[in-house]
Amino acid sequence: MAQFEIGDKVKFLNAVGGGIVKKIQGGMVYVEDETGFDMPFAPNELIRMADQGKVGQVFNDECGTARQGGTPRADPI
Repeated sequence: MAQFEIGDKVKFLNAVGGGIVKKIQGGMVYVEDETGFDMPFAPNELIRMADQGKVGQVFNDECGTARQGGTPRADPI
């Protein structure tokens, strides 16, 4: 399980969006979302942006965009 620290950028596993860790208290991680609200999450409901690696690239890629090297993306996700 990832250890979170204040200031970590995270994405939500079971919801759209993400934010920045603002507080860790009582086994909960409080994340400030893009609207400025702090929301509590269990650590297993979050993924730290630095931990995404190749998986994060799949979520962040758009179909049809060019990959490194300039070749168009033809394979569906």
